[in-house]
Amino acid sequence: MVLTVHLLYPDRGLDPKTDPPPGSADLEADLGLDGIWKAMAGGDPFVLDVARRVTLHSLTTEEVIRYRQGVLRDCLADQKSFEELYSLAVAAIEGDRRIWGLASRRPAHALRRATQSLDLLLPLLRRLRQVIEGSMSGLPSAGVRSMVSAVRSDLDDAYLAGLDSCVQGLHRLSETQSISARLGPGNQGTELELRVPSATRVGWAERLGLGERSQYSFQIAPRDDAGLQALADLVDRGINSGVEAVAQAADHVLDFFSVLRFEVGFYLGCRNLHRALSDAGTSLCWPEPLSSEEPGLRCRALVDAGLVLRAPSPVVGNDIDATGCRLLVVTGANSGGKSTFLRSVGLAQLMLQAGMFVAADSFAAMVATSVQSHFVRGEEGEVDTGRLDNDLARLAEAVGRLNRGALLLLNEPLSATNEREGSEIARQVISALLEEGVTVILVTHFFTLATALRGTPTVPVLHLIAERLADGRRTYRIRVGDPMPSAFGSDLLARFELVGEAGRQT
Repeated sequence: MVLTVHLLYPDRGLDPKTDPPPGSADLEADLGLDGIWKAMAGGDPFVLDVARRVTLHSLTTEEVIRYRQGVLRDCLADQKSFEELYSLAVAAIEGDRRIWGLASRRPAHALRRATQSLDLLLPLLRRLRQVIEGSMSGLPSAGVRSMVSAVRSDLDDAYLAGLDSCVQGLHRLSETQSISARLGPGNQGTELELRVPSATRVGWAERLGLGERSQYSFQIAPRDDAGLQALADLVDRGINSGVEAVAQAADHVLDFFSVLRFEVGFYLGCRNLHRALSDAGTSLCWPEPLSSEEPGLRCRALVDAGLVLRAPSPVVGNDIDATGCRLLVVTGANSGGKSTFLRSVGLAQLMLQAGMFVAADSFAAMVATSVQSHFVRGEEGEVDTGRLDNDLARLAEAVGRLNRGALLLLNEPLSATNEREGSEIARQVISALLEEGVTVILVTHFFTLATALRGTPTVPVLHLIAERLADGRRTYRIRVGDPMPSAFGSDLLARFELVGEAGRQT
């Protein structure tokens, strides 16, 4: 049997032991991914790990993104079948772990364990086929159709009947071990082979020594330890010839169930997140992956999905059309929603490139070769090096991970230094990245930097601003607008009744 799953990719799987890509720790912290993963897990630690691994390994082709979106649509349409597939995989894996004899090296024990494993797996395979050939056979996605086809061809009646016959024979072996051999030089046993004992039992007459004998036998004296050990070694040599084949068959089926659990677990995690976001009242859409020849993004009512899950009230969405732009510069009032907007775009990009839905009315973006982030950090761990040195080191690491077609999210870079110095360093870095084909979304309070980037000659730039009403209130909306020289920090002071003497001195 060569059963394959291929629900995540059309031609391969994702190794569950593969390390996350470089920069994943920064993305997790900067975008608040832990909240998304917990919602996907629904209390299942295995699904939590699956969600983390799959979302961080971004897809980089439109075709595979649409392939995975199709399977996710099928999962949302037939949740019961996907749940049962996951339950069958868990039953196989957890049941096999409880089988006695895992640590034994004796061939007889290994054979017994493999037999018990196949005994457990056979009914699960039968039920798997029923589920897949039931309602799942009518699902339209290429991924599900591929799995249905594989089950029909590799898990057919002949295979299941053959496996059942093999299991029955193995049970007879556990009762009576039958080994054939030839006599070699010095009357040593050679060409030992394990054979399934005949189902025909020896009659009572022969057992009592009456009539003709159908087989010969001998007995070892009870105290002949050397003879007993020699017989045990002979049996082990014979069993060794069959243990490997039986163990490989059991391991192959278990490997299939392990892959099935991993891949189906991701889609059930997406289902859990879909429920959580829907219950929170946010719109969800199937994002549109754009080719590398279509830079920029377009969105309507885009929100930060992580914020939606923890906010007590509805979250404000944003409408942006940055078609053709490879540089977005976001400025405006403090606490106006700039960082939240940046997180919403980064999270939507990751969800798009994981083949998932997005928390928006609509979302379309170029498929990036990788997604990296550099957000302002607190002061922990910066006593020895200083905030600026630490910021520069982290920025250098992020830049070092970039390649052509990548997306870099920058939130207040180099804010630990003065505006003139920080603006010049950031301008040079961003200009160099744009020349190398990297898309950059920048949030900054440096007016000097924002205005300097307006003159980027070869790359279309979209300037956005956090909206502030005349009375100082923030709408938390991001709209097209030129940079402003003030971040209106006095609004915040007034809001917290801190203007007083400090306000009069500024």
